[in-house]
Amino acid sequence: MKKLFAVMLAAMLALALVSCGEKSFSYMDTDLSQYVTAGEYKNLTVTYPAADEITDEEVKAHAADHIGHSEDAETVENGVAELGSLVNIDFVGTMNGEEFEGGTAEGTNLLLGSGTMIDGFEDGIVGMTVGDVKTIDVTFPEDYTNADLAGLDAQFEITLNAVYADSVFEAVRAELEENRESTVEANKSKYAWTKVVENATVSAYPEKAVEKLGKDLYNYYEAAYYTYLQYGLTLENLGITEEGCLADARDTFKEEMVLYSIAKDNGYTVTEEEYLAKVDALAVSQGVSAAEYKKAFSRQSVETKVLYEKIMADVLATATFVEE
Repeated sequence: MKKLFAVMLAAMLALALVSCGEKSFSYMDTDLSQYVTAGEYKNLTVTYPAADEITDEEVKAHAADHIGHSEDAETVENGVAELGSLVNIDFVGTMNGEEFEGGTAEGTNLLLGSGTMIDGFEDGIVGMTVGDVKTIDVTFPEDYTNADLAGLDAQFEITLNAVYADSVFEAVRAELEENRESTVEANKSKYAWTKVVENATVSAYPEKAVEKLGKDLYNYYEAAYYTYLQYGLTLENLGITEEGCLADARDTFKEEMVLYSIAKDNGYTVTEEEYLAKVDALAVSQGVSAAEYKKAFSRQSVETKVLYEKIMADVLATATFVEE
């Protein structure tokens, strides 16, 4: 178990670097800058993909889910349900007077006109006032996903619990705009760092360490997908090969080497206070103590994160960004 944990830990560090932009590495206690000559990393012109504008349709599509995790969603007193209203309902479905499985629910949020429910259900709610109880007749479509109900007639007794105020949609739009802005900032960082790495020239790689990381990555995938492998799948079926893991390891090392080369050439360092502060922050994010984090992660892995943040702050501050 300890061996498996060690393998997965090492691989996750590398995967964080390759896939998520996190800078963590702990294989080598050597000067990585000797293998690479860093190019320009300041005053770059960086092109990044545009993020789509938030549409009314997106806002409406996310509204019901937003209400699901909102504790203070505003409702309309004595509100009347209209097409386009976001409502909360209870309903009981029956056939020939008998309730059927899956036909009953309480506290369901529904956007009227969304087409979420079968034909006639949402239209039947239009015109109801909060507190009203109404029974509607519907027919399940012939191609309904539950074949036992397909083509059958049913009745639904619907209770209108609430009609939500338009402020709910405004809150959803603000949330989506915030997420969009986060995506934009993440793209700026991603494409700026990619350009920094592309500007560097690699003279050699620490091949033994690259091979070790590649093997650990492959072993990590074997452990992660063990359940699937038991049923006859192979890593190759999943698009994972030893050659691919080796290539990922090489990319990981290039990023690390560029980072350390820039740090060495431009005087970026990590003080003891910065190291300890970062350990505390990372420990909190992982839900462990600082002492536990230090045992699981090398000092170099923490310092690498600090160096990356320092360098990227200068990269982003001096770059000119062009949205595609």
